[in-house]
Amino acid sequence: MDNREILVVDDTVANLDVVTEVLEYAGYDVAMAMDGERALKLVKANPPDLIKHEKT
Repeated sequence: MDNREILVVDDTVANLDVVTEVLEYAGYDVAMAMDGERALKLVKANPPDLIKHEKT
């Protein structure tokens, strides 16, 4: 599989850790952000293939 990058956005560290671990185990490259501002900076710098964010 080509490495696809997923951006995970969540303000809970435990959620970031679990989701990142699962996705990395599945072979994805994962970027993390704890807030929308950081997520937007990451997207502008290197657009991911998918963004996973928490439902509020």
